[in-house]
Amino acid sequence: MKYLQILLLCLIGLQLSAADEVGVTCKNFTGSSLEFEKGKVNSYKDGYSGTTVQFVVGTNGGIVKYSGNVNRTDAVEMLAGSKDGYISYYKAFNDVHKIYTLYTSSPMALSVVEIQTQLYSGHPQIRTFIGSCK
Repeated sequence: MKYLQILLLCLIGLQLSAADEVGVTCKNFTGSSLEFEKGKVNSYKDGYSGTTVQFVVGTNGGIVKYSGNVNRTDAVEMLAGSKDGYISYYKAFNDVHKIYTLYTSSPMALSVVEIQTQLYSGHPQIRTFIGSCK
């Protein structure tokens, strides 16, 4: 299985150098939110249900385009690749940091981690989601 993941990473690398970008479409997101309030950690179901993410990346970064219940576009930069078969990208805003990780093994998946504070209360919050990609 490790050999297959390494082969997929190499093929993606060849695609990136040959075409400068590669794209996938991701759906079926499920997630949760962890919030720290009054010294306690609370966990809630959270997610981008009904959201589709188009993920087009190149050698240094790319574009993440949400459609459905969430509509937005983020320009991302490459964070790091892994010999275990995943590549991470990030986007930093003043109020939220996002890490997108594309898992290249079959079946492909995309995880999204949002590190932020709650909008009105300012409490620490981490939201994480994962969906399937083609």
